[in-house]
Amino acid sequence: MAWSRDQGRGWTRDAKTVAAIAHMVAQIGELSRRVSVAVKSEHPDVPWAAISGTRNRIYHNDGALDTSVLAETVRKDLPALAQQLKGILGSTAPTNG
Repeated sequence: MAWSRDQGRGWTRDAKTVAAIAHMVAQIGELSRRVSVAVKSEHPDVPWAAISGTRNRIYHNDGALDTSVLAETVRKDLPALAQQLKGILGSTAPTNG
């Protein structure tokens, strides 16, 4: 996703790039649905429902994807989500020793 942020919003004019990024964002939503209820309960600050809802909007939009919303998600929401998930993974990593 870094390459899409680095290019500014220019990538939103290329249909193949939009499709690729939309698929990547939707995959995050798909994978979030596999997170256990226990983990979701331990981390209510993560917007789990919004993440999976984004996946649904991308895959079930009947060709009406709003690229400005997708661009904003990539620019703002994904970096924040990545930081949250790094914190979760860092706090649950097994220790050696």
